[in-house]
Amino acid sequence: MTREKISLSAELGRYLLAFGAGPMTPAINNSMPAHVVAAFKEFPAPVRKRLEYVRALIFSIAAKDQNIGSLTETLKWGEPVYLTEATRSGSTIRLGWPKAHPNHAAIYFNCQTTLVPAFRENLPNAFEYSGSRAILLAADDPVDEDVLSFCISMALTYHRTKMPHPSRNVRGRQRASLPSATTNKVSHRSWE
Repeated sequence: MTREKISLSAELGRYLLAFGAGPMTPAINNSMPAHVVAAFKEFPAPVRKRLEYVRALIFSIAAKDQNIGSLTETLKWGEPVYLTEATRSGSTIRLGWPKAHPNHAAIYFNCQTTLVPAFRENLPNAFEYSGSRAILLAADDPVDEDVLSFCISMALTYHRTKMPHPSRNVRGRQRASLPSATTNKVSHRSWE
């Protein structure tokens, strides 16, 4: 295991510990590019804390799957984005603060993908959604980390495992097993 992967695992552990411990705010990671640090500082404290947690999950998931490769962290529209430029395995993930939902953090996905429609169909009660582009997370409510990790993983591997649109019945293709909305158990069967 590389030093970078070990530090990402330790970082995730610190974020999870801080996130579950109440009003503690995790420190912004020093390895974050300066322009991204500045963007995170623009978010209100509870939203920033939630988005830092999501950021740590994104990097942790990428570190565990060598097919995702290294991530590029930069800004798009003034908000942090995560790209799989090295492998082109996934779709862009953007983190933001939706003005229409000021007490929420948003995880934006490319609206041309089938990601959010599939999440909405298979996980209707797991999250709040915004159109075909975002998962909304209340800044102070608990989040099911397994289900959120699964959704992030699906985005980071989207081009390797393109998902059929949930409203289409595709013959001869096995549908992916998303976490059950009632049990929130994640199946690791991949999209075919």
